[in-house]
Amino acid sequence: GMVMNEQKCDGIKASMSGMGQPAKVVASNEEGYNDVADNAPIFEHMDYASKGYITEIKGKEDVNGESCYKVAVTDDKGKMQMQYFSVKTSLLLKTDINQGEGEEMQTISTEMKDYKEVDGILLPHEVVINGAAPFPLAMKISSYVLNGAINDAEFEVK
Repeated sequence: GMVMNEQKCDGIKASMSGMGQPAKVVASNEEGYNDVADNAPIFEHMDYASKGYITEIKGKEDVNGESCYKVAVTDDKGKMQMQYFSVKTSLLLKTDINQGEGEEMQTISTEMKDYKEVDGILLPHEVVINGAAPFPLAMKISSYVLNGAINDAEFEVK
């Protein structure tokens, strides 16, 4: 299959590619580097406090019929997103991010569904993105490999 999205970060430079497009490489002192580096951790929530992120519970809201805590997360650059955590399971079910300004403002919603246990960790096996295209982008994850053997060349940013 086609690689939907690939991001690499070696601490000096980062690259972003996907949907058959060539990789865009940026150095650590260039705009865009931190966007890749900040999104590198698979469990980024664990680093919020050490990175200076601010979180605030904004109440409860239903996501696909499930009661969720609505949490505003503001990063160290002032960029805010809403995250929705299941009251019952504490799993992240949705994120909303506003992009653009004024009349160009649009909300990109990402829903995480079909959580299954993988090596003792609950991970979503379906992700649906709304607002990034004129139609929903639905992805089904058929498998995860956690702590598997990876060739060092996979991390090279070219």
